[in-house]
Amino acid sequence: MQTPPPNVYIREAGVRDLDAILRILSDGAQRMSRLGVGAPWPDPFPHERVMPLIDAGAVFIVTLDGNDEVGTFILAWDADPYWDGYPQHPAGYLHRLAILQRVAGRRVTAPVLGWVFARTLSEGRTHVRLDCLEGARQLRAYYESFGFRHVGDVRVRGFALALYERELSARARRD
Repeated sequence: MQTPPPNVYIREAGVRDLDAILRILSDGAQRMSRLGVGAPWPDPFPHERVMPLIDAGAVFIVTLDGNDEVGTFILAWDADPYWDGYPQHPAGYLHRLAILQRVAGRRVTAPVLGWVFARTLSEGRTHVRLDCLEGARQLRAYYESFGFRHVGDVRVRGFALALYERELSARARRD
């Protein structure tokens, strides 16, 4: 019998969330290293790289039942330069999605992605784009199971990244 998904809540991060964000990103980097695909971000993650994103309103906290901080992500509206060679759809760019290992298997990511899809549509954007490590086969398959399509590969700061996008429709609000 599968455990039902928990009550997942998402809120914009504030300065008070910095320690939790850094802890969650560290957990994600360590998990990627254990899986042998390398860490896509430094551990510890530099707080000076997070603060401008918090100030811009681009960092979000994922909680269970409103108080247990278990995840974080960045939702940005500006494309990274490595998307320049691709069609320029109005898109939301999902970065550094990290969910704590201790809640793995509790179906936390699905409602997070649903929220990202709905938020992106509400901003008048038609696509969600993301990148992940090229060698992270399980993660890539997971994103593909949510309708993301592999559109290319790039090298950024020594990392081989796979680029993914999902075209959104009104149906995305229900997914």
